[in-house]
Amino acid sequence: MLRHWWNVFLLVVLRAFLITLIALKSFFTRARMSHQNGIVARGRVRIVDNPLFPESDFFRPGLEFPCRLRHASVSLLDDAGLLVHGASLKFADQDVESPFDILMNGGIAAPFWNLSTFMQFTFTKIRGGRAKMIPYFRKNPRCFENVVKALRLRPTSFSRLYYYSQTPLEFRALDEKLRYIKFRLIPEDRGPESGIPDPEDLMTPWFQEARPGETLSPNYLKNEFRERVQTRGVSYHLQVQLHDWVAGDRREVILNSLYAWDEESHPWMDLAAVRLDSILPDEHGYNCAFRITNLPDCIRLIKPLSIYDPPSLEYLRAGGSVARSARFLGNRIFGPPPGIPDQRPNVSYPDEANCTVTADDVYMAASLPQNDARSRQRERQQMLEVARGLYQFQAGDGLPSYVKLLPKDEEFTPEKQRRMLWDIVGTVADLGLAAVDEAFEPHKGLRAYEDMYPLLDKPTVIERFRTDEEFGRQRLAGVNPFLIRRCHEIPGHFRVDDAAVAGLIGNGGTLASAIDAGRVYLLDYRVLEGIPVKQGRYVCAPLCLLHVDPRGNLMPLAIQLGQSSDAGPTFTPRDEFWLWQTVKTHVQCADAQVQEAVSHLLRTHLVMETFAVSVHRQLSAGHPVHQLLLPHMRFTMAINHAARTSMLAPGGPIDKVMALAREGVLALMAKVWNSDWSFAQYDLQADLRARGVDDPQLLPNYHYRDDALPMWSAIEAFVTAILQLFYKGDLDVAQDWELQAWARELVDPQLGNIRGFPGNGRLDTLDQLNRLLTTIIFTASAEHSSTNNGQYDMYGYIPNVPGAMYSAPPTTRQALTEASLVAALPGALTSGEQIAMVHLLSEPTIEPLGSYGPEFFAGTPQVEPLVLKFNRRLDEISRSIEARNSRIAVPYTYLDPRRVYPNVEI
Repeated sequence: MLRHWWNVFLLVVLRAFLITLIALKSFFTRARMSHQNGIVARGRVRIVDNPLFPESDFFRPGLEFPCRLRHASVSLLDDAGLLVHGASLKFADQDVESPFDILMNGGIAAPFWNLSTFMQFTFTKIRGGRAKMIPYFRKNPRCFENVVKALRLRPTSFSRLYYYSQTPLEFRALDEKLRYIKFRLIPEDRGPESGIPDPEDLMTPWFQEARPGETLSPNYLKNEFRERVQTRGVSYHLQVQLHDWVAGDRREVILNSLYAWDEESHPWMDLAAVRLDSILPDEHGYNCAFRITNLPDCIRLIKPLSIYDPPSLEYLRAGGSVARSARFLGNRIFGPPPGIPDQRPNVSYPDEANCTVTADDVYMAASLPQNDARSRQRERQQMLEVARGLYQFQAGDGLPSYVKLLPKDEEFTPEKQRRMLWDIVGTVADLGLAAVDEAFEPHKGLRAYEDMYPLLDKPTVIERFRTDEEFGRQRLAGVNPFLIRRCHEIPGHFRVDDAAVAGLIGNGGTLASAIDAGRVYLLDYRVLEGIPVKQGRYVCAPLCLLHVDPRGNLMPLAIQLGQSSDAGPTFTPRDEFWLWQTVKTHVQCADAQVQEAVSHLLRTHLVMETFAVSVHRQLSAGHPVHQLLLPHMRFTMAINHAARTSMLAPGGPIDKVMALAREGVLALMAKVWNSDWSFAQYDLQADLRARGVDDPQLLPNYHYRDDALPMWSAIEAFVTAILQLFYKGDLDVAQDWELQAWARELVDPQLGNIRGFPGNGRLDTLDQLNRLLTTIIFTASAEHSSTNNGQYDMYGYIPNVPGAMYSAPPTTRQALTEASLVAALPGALTSGEQIAMVHLLSEPTIEPLGSYGPEFFAGTPQVEPLVLKFNRRLDEISRSIEARNSRIAVPYTYLDPRRVYPNVEI
């Protein structure tokens, strides 16, 4: 809540500041912002007779309006430059008032997409000099790409160009269904645009003035348009594009002016015919204002959430009335601006020496190194030499290699740091209030743990944790669903037989018959044997047998709290309630050690960092694999650096909360990493088969498996489509020397030390590469989220999963009590540490899988429809998960694509 109000405050302040600057400029220059160089015509606009879009009160078939339309050459007072051109349409013949105004520019997408990027763009322009624009475009390469696509050079006429509204508005037809709408204005004959620049004209697009020797008048487009309107009139088609909002749609994509809507799924439809037949006496329109707030009832501005939210751009424009009033006042006091002379001044570029870079230097369009010219190959090699200095490997002391010093580009952004800080502040406030409440109204027993959430949401597991059904459910849909495996025979060191479980197996079955039927499963925590435990804390290495009951629920059958009979008896659900609850809690504690150290920290965080470091060292920024993986490596080095220096530091949260503490967690990770770890284990389908849990008929309700498989399939299809843009076959893979160097470094025992790497350090086929990249992206996104996002749900309530036990495991069947269990659980202070830790680690993502920024494959427009297709598939998966969750008692959401982090960043 505090973060929300901070975003609102920042939005209001920055909007007011920018409007003030624009108003001052408008007053003293009497300019219409960046569109001073224009001309206004009058005419009629008529809604089409048979519209294909939903019916509304305003856009009624055959309805006519008087209109004004203003064309302008943006930024410069010269029509012959390399420019973007605009068209503003008013559904009235009035200076200001109108039932509807539409503001449009050349280019189907915008060069900025929210208040923040507009502010950066504006301040850069204010500083002056085209050299200042280059860093902005390097930071926002998709903005640069959109500018380049919108620029036109010496078009024949304003009427031979296409104009787009770019930013969507909310549209409510008579059926009241939520839709969003965009507009465009196109020539009467629907023919191609004129003025498309040649590639060489776009090499330095920040030089927009007419070139020396230009013979066309600075007013040639206005003169041509005036003559065309006055002699034969000008006609256009006004068209609309609609998006029907559905569950799962992503605001940051659909409402983002940086991205055009796919025309196949969002076809353009005729809305109206525009006919112009006269020029306004005030032909430049200095007193004519087009206001984005002039809207009919069926169209509305979208309320922004923050300065980073796409609709914040229109929120800024809506404040333009202040600037318009300032401009009108300036015109009355100083008179209108002077006309544009037909003789242009001599053109010079005082900063040209600082602008010798080309468009390729703003972003490196993706390509294979063997397909580049020698000069670009040398540039790639130089970039890699610099990167290897910044991204140096540090041996992991028995753990995966990591980055030696955190590069500045890998640090958390201020926004990410603020989100994490607000989470900590909120949790600390909650725990403080809980302590005050407890002091005035203390509770005893487990109830005391339920009083720790005066502000935080209570974990729903509180209502279920005592049941065997919930214990079994967490093996399949908790945060560590990777250990359970089908039991083909009872291990010799596990003392369990038919007598021990008599009456617990449905239909009077025996262990042997249940095993043969594939209904018996095993948890084995042997890996915890020999791992040091902090003094005063306890953790065991249990064996747990479970079975699928006739209702399809996974239920515990027997638990042995150790790897030998010396650990004590085999416990079953027939034991006294509090004894059995205590036994299950010891298993939960053991599971937590393995989950945090191995499933979470080692398998996702640390291993993905090794891949991330090597990506920078061996794949240049222009390599398609670098560009594909980069969004899935974001903040991974930063969060791991924070873990090593804080979370895993002596006296840090792990040291305080977990039974193994820091030394034990490090020892456990090293034991796994140096024994049976292999990258081959990351193959989802092979892993499910190896554990015997791949058959939904034998093991129902394994929601991790059921959601992970379609996620893997969607990622694989996306990776395949991307790779096919660049690799035509296996030969391209074999000849890609950057890729081969990456593979060699990853298997090098002194560097990456990744064992089980496909091809053992050589990638020969496209299928190998596809499988490898799918595995990396799935691990960094879906697998990490499945073991990370539910930590607060599971560990946030201490009696469900304590980080440590403070009494030894029971070794007899002597009855226990609630008080004895409470005595074994962490105290209030340690419980608070655990809650704070897991609440931070469970921070929900604001940019889920499929949310790619403007820099993603900038310069390769063929990737954009692949991203849209990927998102549509993710939305289908999300809807399927929602439908399944609506039918079950406890929803499983950790692999809902809308909640899946694209990377290991928390």
